[in-house]
Amino acid sequence: MTKRRVDFYFQAKGSKTAKYMGNTVIDSKGRFSKKFTAVKDGSWSATWETFSSTYVNANSLKDYVDVR
Repeated sequence: MTKRRVDFYFQAKGSKTAKYMGNTVIDSKGRFSKKFTAVKDGSWSATWETFSSTYVNANSLKDYVDVR
C-alpha cells in the first residue's frame, strides 16, 4: 500500500455534498497524515483506492469538527 494516494474531503454542516480538500500518500509503515485548518463546522473523511484484486478500496468514517 506504500505510496498510494489518500484523498481528503470536507462536508460543511448543513451541506449535502463533500468538497475535495487535498491529498497525501501512504508511507512505508502504512501511515498517512495531512494538516488542514478548519474554518467552519463539518465532517472530514479520507478515501483511497488500492488498485488491487486483493484489497478493497477504503473510505474512512467521518470525523466531525466543531469550530469555535
